[in-house]
Amino acid sequence: MATYKGIQGYMVQSLASDPGTISEVLGQVWYNSSSNVWKVALQGDGAWASGGDIITARRHPSGAGAGVSSGLIFGGSPYVTLTELYDGTSWTEQNDMNTGRNGPGGAGVSTAALSISGSIGPGQPGTVDTETYNGTCWADIADLSQTGRGGAVGIGTSTAAIYVGGGIPYGVSALTWAEHYNGTCWSEGANLLTGRGARPGGAGIETACILMTGTNPTVVIVNCEAYDGSSWSEVSDVNTARGYTWGNGTIAAAVLAGGDAGFPPNPTTHGKTETYDGTSFTEAATLGTPRGDVGGGGTATDGYIAGGNLFPGTANETEEWADPVIAAKTLTTS
Repeated sequence: MATYKGIQGYMVQSLASDPGTISEVLGQVWYNSSSNVWKVALQGDGAWASGGDIITARRHPSGAGAGVSSGLIFGGSPYVTLTELYDGTSWTEQNDMNTGRNGPGGAGVSTAALSISGSIGPGQPGTVDTETYNGTCWADIADLSQTGRGGAVGIGTSTAAIYVGGGIPYGVSALTWAEHYNGTCWSEGANLLTGRGARPGGAGIETACILMTGTNPTVVIVNCEAYDGSSWSEVSDVNTARGYTWGNGTIAAAVLAGGDAGFPPNPTTHGKTETYDGTSFTEAATLGTPRGDVGGGGTATDGYIAGGNLFPGTANETEEWADPVIAAKTLTTS
């Protein structure tokens, strides 16, 4: 008969406390002598957990950040300049943007971010203005080369970004335009195959990214497109069509969450999450608070969303995404 030692190569350990880094002992069993229980380290599917509320509830913000412990949101309705920084526990106010705007495109991390275009007033086509954040303050940089628009998405870093899609005015028409930023100026890129506004989800880098869902212009779409730096091509559809989503990750490992699958006066807010493995989308854990038009950042394994539209109402909740979820579980006989 096989034994634990025969399988693992060592006996079950008796420890006074659980290992400090659970990910390093995946699949291992130990006895916790302090709590008098047997435990095992397991890896589960991705999940959302509640985080600290943002200071100012809003919809249409944008965000940037490397992960939950270094998040940034900025802008949002009604055309605010507000910026907040997240440390994984709570949000703190930072210096304001120079121009208030709804739905700017966001790219980069919390110490080197871009706020791109966005709507600066009711019915207006959007601004060509772009700002960069250095971790302390915002500064105006080169304008977009094409007309500004709302509801587009920014992907990449503060010195190598792409800004794509959107509508004129915000969320109405659906554009195919794409522009590249090289840290100094903007230049036109290849057009999308399908124009889309309403803040589609984006993931990846400037020259290798995926754009997910959106609206065109009053039809919520399921199709997604991938970009190789030169041209766009269709890839697998999402399971649930929606606009006003949050996306993050890479072209080969992305996550899409939240959104709105309807239009006024009958919007349908979603809490659904889907993950992309470079080939197809798979449904994952739902948000604790279904909502669309959120701000957020991070990666496909360590991300966050904040704020958003509840239809009716505006959210101030933050939720944190971890995939995979690694935890020490107590062994039972059931």
